[in-house]
This record gives sequence, structure tokens and C-alpha cells, in this order.
Amino acid sequence: MPFDTDALYGLAGLDGYGEDYLLGYPSFCSLGYDPTPGEGWTSLLTLSSYDEFDWCWHDGGKLMIFIEEDKLKCSDFSSLATEAG
Repeated sequence: MPFDTDALYGLAGLDGYGEDYLLGYPSFCSLGYDPTPGEGWTSLLTLSSYDEFDWCWHDGGKLMIFIEEDKLKCSDFSSLATEAG
């Protein structure tokens, strides 16, 4: 079943929901380092903390999910890494 992108586009229209995104660079606004696990990894999804969803990542920071670039090309989501801050 394909991913329903309408949900993500719907978030863009809500006030304060513009900081969530697929791919791109990881957000490390509250971290003193680049949270990427290493060479060959890329940022897959970045999500902010939201009281409405009871999501709180490390005192209101962001959740970043990473995937190895080779696995992303093959649509293999079996091994992901995360960081929050």
C-alpha cells in the first residue's frame, strides 16, 4: 500500500506544522552535533513535538529518523536509526 501523502500536505496548512519534513537535512537545533549516524546515511523523516498528539521528543525537541542511502533506493525500511533533540 503506498504512503498517503495527503496527510503530510494537510499538516503544511496548519499553523506551526511547517517544521516536519521528509528527506532533507536533519534538524539539530538543540543538539551540539550533526545527528546523522555516519557516512552513507540520510535523513528520512523529521517530526516536531506536538501536544495535540502527545508527542514529546526530548523536552520538546524533534525526532529524526535516518536510513542508509542504499536501503532507501531499494525501499528497504527494515533498519532505521533515530535521534531526538
